[in-house]
Amino acid sequence: MEEIPYMYGSHYSNIGTVLHYMIRLEPFSQYLIEFQGGKFDVPDRVFHSVDQSWLLSSRQSHSDVKELIPEFFYLPLYFENLNNFDLGIRSNDVPVGDVELPTWAKGSPRTYIYKHREALESDYVGQQLCEWIDLIFGYQQTGEDALSAKNVFHPLTYEGAIDIDKITDPVKKAATITQINNFGQTPKKLFSSPHPRRDPRKIIPNVGSDPDKLKSSRLPTHSGPVGHATFIEERPVFLKPNLAILWDQYSGSKTRALQWGNWDGSLKVLIFKTLEVVASLEWLSVQRDIITCADIPQDGKTIACGSKSSLVRIWRKQPRYLKKHQRQQILKKNTLNPAGDPNLRPDTPEKAQPARVNKKVVEIEFIGVLDGHRDQVTCVKVSSEFSVVVSGSADRTCIIWDTKSVSFIQSLAHNGPIIAIDIHRYSGEIVVLDDAGNDEGTIHLWTITGAKVTSRRCRPRPVCVAFSHIKPGLGRNVIISGHVNGDISIWCANTLNLLRCIRGTHSVPVTALSVNQENNELISGDVNGMCWSHMISHNDKD
Repeated sequence: MEEIPYMYGSHYSNIGTVLHYMIRLEPFSQYLIEFQGGKFDVPDRVFHSVDQSWLLSSRQSHSDVKELIPEFFYLPLYFENLNNFDLGIRSNDVPVGDVELPTWAKGSPRTYIYKHREALESDYVGQQLCEWIDLIFGYQQTGEDALSAKNVFHPLTYEGAIDIDKITDPVKKAATITQINNFGQTPKKLFSSPHPRRDPRKIIPNVGSDPDKLKSSRLPTHSGPVGHATFIEERPVFLKPNLAILWDQYSGSKTRALQWGNWDGSLKVLIFKTLEVVASLEWLSVQRDIITCADIPQDGKTIACGSKSSLVRIWRKQPRYLKKHQRQQILKKNTLNPAGDPNLRPDTPEKAQPARVNKKVVEIEFIGVLDGHRDQVTCVKVSSEFSVVVSGSADRTCIIWDTKSVSFIQSLAHNGPIIAIDIHRYSGEIVVLDDAGNDEGTIHLWTITGAKVTSRRCRPRPVCVAFSHIKPGLGRNVIISGHVNGDISIWCANTLNLLRCIRGTHSVPVTALSVNQENNELISGDVNGMCWSHMISHNDKD
């Protein structure tokens, strides 16, 4: 038929493959209906079983060459028919519902994704992955090497295989473009020789893999109760309960902090080291409300504050560029720019600024008020990665808010007033502490979509909590809780099984916890200002 020979009539990556796997999750469900001409696919062809899909693509079908899409390694949601779509009944009279998972997943999409990602990052897969790279991006993609590797696809899928502009027949041109769009495209060839194998990874002990290797050492006592703990340039930093680091370009002696709980209801920006006030955002005081908690993520772009009135307020730092005459007007008018940002100081020599060069300042822009709680807000946490704020209240609820649309997502019910919250940087999972009464508390673990994962009752009551932030597939994450009796508990972040309890350091309630970026040091502070470092020991004799 005057066609260039090929081995496979379908491609390993195309729009149909993506929609096949993502059928249960909007907006892909609607896209698939459009792709199929107004209805779902035949039930027997719908993605219904991981085992069956593996058998088809690996041995039972010569035409099924579908690759796994990225969602197989991070998104449990698409395995569940949460929208209750009618996907039909297969020929064996079994309705198509949730995807059937391998037995080792024990019916849990979350467990499947966790184990699948671990396998992807394992040394075994790491050392074989070069062979896949050779086929998709490397020397076996085209030519005789592709032929010997049985890796030849339809010629239209290859870069430069056809010049669309040279097709003069409009019908044929449109058909060719449609075929290319729907059939899939082979990536650009990047390598012309075999890709090297990855060396086995060197496993570095961390709080998740080796909690028993944590060795405690005393740090200088903090002046007053510790409310928050963090790391700045890998140095432990402890803050009072009404302070948070205002993450920005400043560091060292110029590190800024945000202070709330002032008598006038204002937020103040301080030099953290000296507590010198450099900005007072007094325009907040007209709201006649008392700020009870605040949080700023490390990208420094969003500020969330909870208040006694039950409201949550959101601000966002926005860069703005000022010309010389605008800077002069601001400097004459105020110590700070109108938004209260300390980046523009009055002692900045104006003559040092070129006349035509714009000056970058940062404005703190009010985004909106979030109204959903029925009692005062006790804690708040911002996730820049997932664009959400999670607030906890004395009314026994946590609410997940969308920071982009400034809107309500979901309310999560608990056993008592909410004490503390943390959000995992990579998975978006939310850990919540509540006060169940009688010196008892509960640790709750939720997904970012508000689905309950598990919970555990604790006595004595936990009062602060923190996640480790180990990248997915590179190790086990843990949840650390500090308790009213001074204990520090380390829990598996997947099952909430207790891995270790650190005793003998604090004798009063532990009120602040933080894990460093390397995940090999945990710091803790208590109500008396006592501070400790718990670091992984690399010496077995320690």
